[in-house]
Amino acid sequence: MRHTNLFLKTLFAVIGVELMLELVFDYSDTSGALSIALDTAILAACSAPIIYYFLIREIKALQRERESFKNTGRTASLVLNSVGEGVYGMDLNGDVIFSNKAAEDMLGYHGGGIIGRNSHALFHHTRADGSAYPPGDCAIYSAARDGKTRHVGDEVFWKKDGSPLQVEYVASPAMEDGKITGVIVAFKDVTERRRTERGIKLLHAATRIISDAPDLQTAMKLVLEEICEAGGWSAGEAFSLSRDGKRLECAVIWAPEPERLKNFIEASERSVFRKGEGLPGRVWVSLEPAWIKNVTRDANFPRLRAASEDGLKGAISVPVLADGEFVMALDFFSRREIDGLTDVQTDFLPAIAAQLGHRILRKQADDARKAAMEQMVHGQKMESLGRTAGAIAHDFNNILTGTKGFVSLALETLPQDAPVANYIRQAADGINRGAALTQQLLAFSRNQASEMSDLDLNAVIKGMDAMLNMLFQHRIRLKLELDPELPKIRGNKSQLEQILMNLAVNARDAMSGAGEFAITTLSRPEESGRACSAEYEITGRTIRLSVSDTGPGIPEDIIDKIFEPFFTTKAEGKGTGMGLSTVYALVKTHKGGISVTSKPGRTTFDICFPAAALPEPVKR
Repeated sequence: MRHTNLFLKTLFAVIGVELMLELVFDYSDTSGALSIALDTAILAACSAPIIYYFLIREIKALQRERESFKNTGRTASLVLNSVGEGVYGMDLNGDVIFSNKAAEDMLGYHGGGIIGRNSHALFHHTRADGSAYPPGDCAIYSAARDGKTRHVGDEVFWKKDGSPLQVEYVASPAMEDGKITGVIVAFKDVTERRRTERGIKLLHAATRIISDAPDLQTAMKLVLEEICEAGGWSAGEAFSLSRDGKRLECAVIWAPEPERLKNFIEASERSVFRKGEGLPGRVWVSLEPAWIKNVTRDANFPRLRAASEDGLKGAISVPVLADGEFVMALDFFSRREIDGLTDVQTDFLPAIAAQLGHRILRKQADDARKAAMEQMVHGQKMESLGRTAGAIAHDFNNILTGTKGFVSLALETLPQDAPVANYIRQAADGINRGAALTQQLLAFSRNQASEMSDLDLNAVIKGMDAMLNMLFQHRIRLKLELDPELPKIRGNKSQLEQILMNLAVNARDAMSGAGEFAITTLSRPEESGRACSAEYEITGRTIRLSVSDTGPGIPEDIIDKIFEPFFTTKAEGKGTGMGLSTVYALVKTHKGGISVTSKPGRTTFDICFPAAALPEPVKR
């Protein structure tokens, strides 16, 4: 019907045109008007179908072209929105002229929210490190300037919510008639890939560190450093099982800024956890990663005060396992709250911990063998030195005894005011100092008889309070932390006093200014997790005497030599080098063990003694 109407309209239009033309050109011949009309009608009837055919063909061509254009647009839109990568186009001013759904979804702008807005100002304004990213440095703008395609592998776009999106993109110039009209950018989210790469890199670094490090403590410190730096943690620590396997003790702690975490580090080094206690104790029980949103508000976090003082909040703990058995807990702390575990924390940290388990066990075994060998060599060396010192001391003591006798006789025969008497008295003082040194050598060699009795070590320490304060001259503060339930030990009072005095003199000489000298006793040292010495395995009940000072610390390269006789770091004439060797010998005389830990600002001597046997119950 529509085509019939079009045909009739065409026919009438042709007749009208023909009549107008005939009348115009033959206006004077009005008698032939009827003939003109008939001729025109016949001509129109013949030509209208032809004209109609060509009109219809053109119209249909236009319709096909229009439909093709619509289909092309739909196809292009379908293709763009089907691509998993984000795609957007911008003009030379940087304004977005089109974008696909993937781009809008990844950036958080839905329903064309980026169209018409400047792309760089909207989501490409800042580098990953937080520094400003000028448009002049942007690779996308460079493609618009020189017409060269850019491929960038590691940058960030910023989402609508302000979080970073790690991307890899290709920026290709859009050309029209040989001119650059804009840039088309195709990008993809590489956050997970980068996270996986970092995890693999971190795992390789951790395993290499453990294999290459000289000992487990050094290895764990380097592993914690690697993980903290990769994850942006403010501190990392490792809590390992004590010798008896009943407690967790701090094996090592690392922080990029230790001066800002002084309180927390000291609290961690003193901490001991049983199963279920604190964050390490929780993962010991669950064998699964655990996290705390804010440790300062967690009642089961014993170090919350120190954490609060140093500004720590979020924390995560990951168990290190070997064949399903707990080895240690790795804890990491942040100055921000943790709202939940990320993929890195739930996947990569446990994966790293799983890989570390067997390597740590092997390292522990190697360290134990090495320590046992070193202790055996050290014990043999000290024993040999003791025998030599004892033999020399005996002979020297005999010489001094005879010399002292003759000096005494000389003083008795001379008048008190005789000029030579003063010289002889000075010689007597020298003999007495030599005799005192001989006694120290005899004590070191354990060739000196000692009377032992049941003693209250706390009472011995309290009895020295006034003497120690006099020694420190109020420049150094004396701090006593004595366990009221301390059992008695089998010991010699004067030798115990000498142990304390020698350690106090060493501490006083080490601290040039003000400081602190602390004496602590503990009735159950196993609860602290700190051993006394691998050389002395004390069975049965033990007590621990800890003596610490706030001096500069003992350098690592000499700490293994401090108990050797005549070894001293003091200036000539300031010490004999027998102070700590005498302490070592007297501790052995009491069947105890001694160890030392030192770092700048804190040196601690831990001495363990066997407790005295309990009295037999009275039989009735």
